[in-house]
Amino acid sequence: MADAAAEQKLMDDLLKQQADINAKVEAQLKATREAALANVRGLCTVHKFTATDLKGALTVKGSVAAKKAAPRKSTRAKK
Repeated sequence: MADAAAEQKLMDDLLKQQADINAKVEAQLKATREAALANVRGLCTVHKFTATDLKGALTVKGSVAAKKAAPRKSTRAKK
C-alpha cells in the first residue's frame, strides 16, 4: 500500500511539472510570436509584399476552404 501511495505522489508531482513546463512553453511561444510578427511586417514593408504575393503561405482566420463544385447534370433527355 505504501508503494501505491508513493507512486501516486510521484505521478502527481510529474503532472504538476508537466503543467508548469506547458505554461512556460506557451509563454515563450507568445513572446516569440510577437517578435516574429514584427519581423514579417517589416519585411513585407521593405519588399512591398501584398496579400496576393503571400496567398499560398498565409491562412485566413474564419474562412472555410472552398468546396469543389460538382459537375452540372444535363437537363436534356438522352435520345
